Amino acid sequence: MDAKQPLHSGSLLVSSAAYGSHEIIVETPSRTRQLWDLGLPAVIELFGVYMQRINALASAPGIRYVSVFKNHGGSGGASLAHSHSQVIATGFIPPIIKEESISVRNGICRYCMVIEAERKGARLCFENRSAVAFSPYASRFNYELWIFPKRHATALSDLSRAELRDFAEILHRSLRRLKSIGVSYNYFLHCASSGSKLHFHLELAPRIAAWAGFELGSGVTINTVSPEAAAGFYRQGA
Repeated sequence: MDAKQPLHSGSLLVSSAAYGSHEIIVETPSRTRQLWDLGLPAVIELFGVYMQRINALASAPGIRYVSVFKNHGGSGGASLAHSHSQVIATGFIPPIIKEESISVRNGICRYCMVIEAERKGARLCFENRSAVAFSPYASRFNYELWIFPKRHATALSDLSRAELRDFAEILHRSLRRLKSIGVSYNYFLHCASSGSKLHFHLELAPRIAAWAGFELGSGVTINTVSPEAAAGFYRQGA
């Protein structure tokens, strides 16, 4: 499809033809094993595939952002039982990425500041040489967890081989903890868009509690598990 699809604007509504691509990444040849059943080398290899597909798709004409995410389990929206991830390249930058991109202002990254604060607090989940994970303050989901490289990197491809291993190691440990309670989950990578300095990270969202009328009608989330309790749960497997 033509990358330069025109916008159709009326007095109230704006629309355009869809443009982009959608890919499925099969994580294992096994029909029964899930990502949390695999060893750390498999997770590291998966991140290498993510990196390759992001770089390839981002260079296509008209593509402005490449989203990488994983749905696991029925409550996580998985439509295939076989363990897999998905990659969607779009001709627009997702609104949440635009919103997060303002975290870097005047050369100062607010996420870097948050990382330093959380490393010293009760919401810390895991830490190794170059990566850190914590349950974010005012979490949206039960046992929500965010993984960041300690160094300010804007994309997965910015990480060195050692940093990539450290990042994958924390995701591997986190998924093993979720396996112990057998929950559905989503995770998604947040990379900087062109011209942005967004601090690259992964957000892990277990799907235990459903959003109902109050959440959907007010935009306010009720989370019955405090981030401090969630971090304690993850540290139990450390």
